[in-house]
Amino acid sequence: MGNDSQATDGPYSVYCLCIDMIGSTKAGLELPSRQYDKFNRALVEQIKPHWEALDLTGGLLKFTGDGWRLMTNDPGKVPALCCLAMIMARGFQDEMSERTSIPAERIPPLRLAVCAGRDIRVELPDGRQDWVGDSVRRAVRAAGYCFANEIIIDTPVKYVVLRDFAITDVDVEGRTKEGKPVKAEEKLDLHVLGDLKTEAATDSEAPEYYVYALEVMGKGEEAGRMTKEVSERLEDEAGQLQGLEEEGKLRDILRSWNRLMARVGSYSRVIEILNGIREAGVAPDVVTYNILMNKAQEYDEAKMWFKRMVEEGIEPDVVTYNTLINGASDCDEHRRWLDRMVQEGVEPTVVTYNTLINGASDYDEQKQWFERMVEEGIEPTVVTYNTLINGASDYDV
Repeated sequence: MGNDSQATDGPYSVYCLCIDMIGSTKAGLELPSRQYDKFNRALVEQIKPHWEALDLTGGLLKFTGDGWRLMTNDPGKVPALCCLAMIMARGFQDEMSERTSIPAERIPPLRLAVCAGRDIRVELPDGRQDWVGDSVRRAVRAAGYCFANEIIIDTPVKYVVLRDFAITDVDVEGRTKEGKPVKAEEKLDLHVLGDLKTEAATDSEAPEYYVYALEVMGKGEEAGRMTKEVSERLEDEAGQLQGLEEEGKLRDILRSWNRLMARVGSYSRVIEILNGIREAGVAPDVVTYNILMNKAQEYDEAKMWFKRMVEEGIEPDVVTYNTLINGASDCDEHRRWLDRMVQEGVEPTVVTYNTLINGASDYDEQKQWFERMVEEGIEPTVVTYNTLINGASDYDV
């Protein structure tokens, strides 16, 4: 659970983002079984890149059947929760439509709320950890006050993010029936979360994931300005350390650069960041090159970065090869990268095989990769089985 994993049993102040689809049961019943299965798989695929890009993977993520509960006891993650809420409110229906081919108007809109509460950490009978207490209940009740694709926050959350986000108060008593929960055990002091403030987003000290949030929400100009300012700040910091025995601090600066690169959507901006790294006299590492390969617009360009990386004496890792396998469209090329990976002593992972299975030319080839994966003692995941199910031609497989 990230910061949560360092906690004792509690109690702790825990922040919960509640995401609920409005009318999901009705919408689901109207879909054919095959399309309904595709929709449910797409739910996981849709939130995953946002969850990762916003540095929220250390928190607790739970699927409820008609939405998500995202929980953390780290107040430093609250702005990221708010960014995720904004991304989901503005893009969920269009993203799900693109992934499922279901018209956007048939994708349920969302209710979203971020609230704090007093929770304790518990261990479930199957060994998983969970937060139990007030945070989920308050977030669920607050979400009941939402209109479609609106984001509600409570006062503790407001105090954390008020300098970076536009916030307005909610008249809970004056809301229509559509904007009131069925029940409410306590009176909540609630607010509507608005846009990320431009001055906060473009501050050179702002979190790197603000760049990602701005780009996803279509605010490319603000994202570009912030990218430039952060990169220039890092370049200045690195320049001040040149000639000094400060390798640890330079590595920290490079990690910041890498995080910034990973969150920037524009490939040209990624190259600008790389140029800044080199101009500051800092050597890129394997993470830098992995990001460049992943961001490359063409497979041949990804291979060019791989070649340059090897020429600079940087050893590829499993992420390097997984990225190249994912970029290659030819099945023979998949096998060549896997063979080279093994020859170099880099062990394939479940992600490697999931990528191979997903990129297979037909279902028989998918099954061959699956069998090899099992023979090597690598445990399949839900992604593995979902990919195989998706590739199967009928329900009897």
